[in-house]
Amino acid sequence: MSDGAGTVAGAAPRRLSARAYFTWVAVVTGAVFATFAIFRPSLAHAVRDTLGLANPPPQTPHSFYAVRVAPILEDHCASCHGARRQKAKLRLNSLAAVLRGGKHGPVVIPGKTADSTLAQRISLPAGSDLVMPPSSQPPLSVDDATVIKLWIGSGASGTQPVTDFANAPRPVARVVIADVDPRALAAARAPVAGALRSLQERFPGVIDYESRSSARLELRASLLGSAFGDQELSAFLPVQDYIVWVDLSGTAIGEASASAIGAMHSLHALRMMNVGVGPAMTAALATLRQQGVRVYVDQANVETVDGER
Repeated sequence: MSDGAGTVAGAAPRRLSARAYFTWVAVVTGAVFATFAIFRPSLAHAVRDTLGLANPPPQTPHSFYAVRVAPILEDHCASCHGARRQKAKLRLNSLAAVLRGGKHGPVVIPGKTADSTLAQRISLPAGSDLVMPPSSQPPLSVDDATVIKLWIGSGASGTQPVTDFANAPRPVARVVIADVDPRALAAARAPVAGALRSLQERFPGVIDYESRSSARLELRASLLGSAFGDQELSAFLPVQDYIVWVDLSGTAIGEASASAIGAMHSLHALRMMNVGVGPAMTAALATLRQQGVRVYVDQANVETVDGER
């Protein structure tokens, strides 16, 4: 049967040609990649690296970056932002990675030191919770921080020669420290290795060694939010003497955890933002402060803990 226009009733719908189909796929793929590039730049860069589409910035072996900047980043940053570990999806072990940034975006804005997160973080006072390297690690010297900021301010180049930086602090002979003896490190970690593995299976991504050469631990319970409470914290009792940094912000920790927190005798820093602080916890935090622990609580609680704002 056919209608007045001569079209056969029930005819199969017209199919896309191969060219139109692949054009459509390319457009959709491009749109998806553009979305990732905007909202997840680190993932977009990872995809480009994997596909070999990345265009690495030019670099020479005798540039100011290679001679002065890269060694500082390797010594002070690579343990947390290197090949084996990438906090905040940030790597600082190559020029391309430094310029790429992490999950929160670029950390270096070439030519704009004041707007570069890396320059901001290394300039914070030692007591700041955001200072980099973290307070549990050896700090950057004033000269090292100046070197990085001068490099960023001049354009963050991988080819600009050392001679262009006549005003840079004079280099100090680097003390090369041999890699940690694997047997010595294993021995230092042995007392908590088994308990740590069990905790990592139960709480993935929440607790780990502070660096690849340390036996000390960092606990980031804030990642679990209100799902982490007094009962969960008690599970970390077997490793409490190795914990040096704790973030309990936004968790359901209460008064029942005051004694457990007070018993973390190796603690260097404790964050408890957006957490209720009662009398028992107030006393525990005050004791920690007296012991030199850096305690960060909501402004409303600061007055209660140390009597001043």
